[in-house]
Amino acid sequence: MTTVFAQAPATLSYYTTQHGLPSNCVRGLAIDNHRRLWISTDNGLYLFSNSYGTDSDKRLFQEKRGTADDRHICSNDLNMLYADRYEPVLWIATRGSGLDAYHYDEGRFVHYRSQFLSGEGDDVDAPDGMSRFLPDGSVTSIAPWREHTLWLTSYQGGFCSLDKRTGLFRHYHHTSIHGMPNDSLWCVVPLSDNSLVVGHTNAGISIIDIRAQRAANYPVCPCFSEKYVAEDGVRTIVTDKRRNFWLGTEKGLAFFNMKSRKATEIPGISGLVTHLSINGDTLYICTRDMGLCMLSLTEAYRSPGKAKVSRLDLSAIGQSS
Repeated sequence: MTTVFAQAPATLSYYTTQHGLPSNCVRGLAIDNHRRLWISTDNGLYLFSNSYGTDSDKRLFQEKRGTADDRHICSNDLNMLYADRYEPVLWIATRGSGLDAYHYDEGRFVHYRSQFLSGEGDDVDAPDGMSRFLPDGSVTSIAPWREHTLWLTSYQGGFCSLDKRTGLFRHYHHTSIHGMPNDSLWCVVPLSDNSLVVGHTNAGISIIDIRAQRAANYPVCPCFSEKYVAEDGVRTIVTDKRRNFWLGTEKGLAFFNMKSRKATEIPGISGLVTHLSINGDTLYICTRDMGLCMLSLTEAYRSPGKAKVSRLDLSAIGQSS
């Protein structure tokens, strides 16, 4: 985990397994309603409630060996986190064991499984069109929509909505959404009450009209000038104030214009982009190979093909542990 403070002189602090993290492979961060930092890794969930890292403020959550119960997380191999804005719940996506809701004020886990993982029979007691089960155990992203709804994507099972009040899911697949190329997804962003955009693991993005049950699919990776082999995977999507998309892909950063419905490469970023966020006029770009990069949105709109990406030079920042 890396923490950068804006005050001069800047300080870069590293936290690794030597400082108590269960793994150096960090896959998600979330800040709960008590301003505590949660960290998901490939070896469990970690609570880091004090930025100075005293031992009393650290807590590790790992699965109980055997069947998960309401006091143990369902898996150690985790994907992303989402800290609910409306209630004291941390939503935890796993790589193969479903979804967990951790009610941290009560110290209680609620587990949501796929039907295959649950070992239960037919979903006969759910209302028409709804299910008690996830479509797939590998949850790749979580996106909030309104107070009572979450959107979830999965690696093999398409996407679904979760009604937090009832605990019921509504599933969407390429067989029910005309024009959606496959069910292997990395991410989802809600656009309106009846539309959203999803990023595929190998088929660009799809803009989906839920009411019409139709999707328009757009390739992304072909817009890049470098023609090295890479799947057309879109790992992360953010929308800006103009309602256009910024896409983190297997090859780098792309801009998708909603009016022209075309993707454009943003030079200066190469390789996998793992996370994007916007703060004011700045797009923050987390990469696998280039560290943290920044881009001015105003400059990018003025000249998308020539916008200058600035890179945080970690070697120039003082370090402490």
